[in-house]
Amino acid sequence: MSAIESYVDHLVQVILYDGRIIVGKLKGFDVRTNLILADCVEREFSAEQGVEMIPLGLYMIKGDNV
Repeated sequence: MSAIESYVDHLVQVILYDGRIIVGKLKGFDVRTNLILADCVEREFSAEQGVEMIPLGLYMIKGDNV
């Protein structure tokens, strides 16, 4: 069992290579750490507006972007 397997069907926060923060329910993954997240939102932080949540829906993330 891999370390990621225990997070399946749980809410996770993923920080991408470009600095974006994606939050969603982990639905699946593979050996290359490609991720499938459901009900995703992107968290954007700004000094003027605070935290903005941008809905994304179903999101697939390549493992080399994590």
